[in-house]
Amino acid sequence: GLRYSHESKDAFQENTRYEIVLPIGSTTPANNPFDCSKRYKKLLNGVIVATKQASSSVVQSEDETWSKLTPSAGFDWNISDATSFAFSYSSGFKGGGFALGVDESARPYVRSPYAAEEVTEYEASLKSELFERRATLNVALFWTDYDPYQVCQIIGALYKCDAQGRATSRGVEVEFTVKPVEGLAFNGHFNWLDTRVDRFWLEDPTARNPDGSIGGFNVRPENLAGRQLPKA
Repeated sequence: GLRYSHESKDAFQENTRYEIVLPIGSTTPANNPFDCSKRYKKLLNGVIVATKQASSSVVQSEDETWSKLTPSAGFDWNISDATSFAFSYSSGFKGGGFALGVDESARPYVRSPYAAEEVTEYEASLKSELFERRATLNVALFWTDYDPYQVCQIIGALYKCDAQGRATSRGVEVEFTVKPVEGLAFNGHFNWLDTRVDRFWLEDPTARNPDGSIGGFNVRPENLAGRQLPKA
């Protein structure tokens, strides 16, 4: 089979930072260089609690499209009346996105827009009946490759995604059934799974910064190569 995917995304974000320009407790804006009558003022019993003035504004506007052909193929082979073999190849695609709110000058390893995730999987299976069909043995092997590999995380007030890495998942599944006598059956199952990150740099929001603080905007990226995939 063959599938064509096309995704188009637009994103807009405006961040405005405010500064308090009057001290708490002031009852008059006489020393305020701004015209407070045209600004937001919060009053508590006639006393100015805070008057705010926009000091800076950052606007991010991005648009991007992602397209991909994802084929799949496979075959079944009946080796004998009691044995069959199957092989399949498939691929997948998940569109990229934007790293809104991330200062790319402070985080040069963050890409916006980030790339689409692409997955390729190979699977082979063998099914057999043994000893005049008193026993069955089924074996399956699979290999999944993510390249690029997407990861999303929360850092402070930011939700950041990136796709600059690669990851692999592989495994073996074995199941068997044995019927020694009529009406009695023994069955079992074995599963082995190995997942790993081959390449990815990621910020650890719990890591200590050079100044000793934890998290925040000064977190340094960490190489996750060799780590197990989450939820695997």
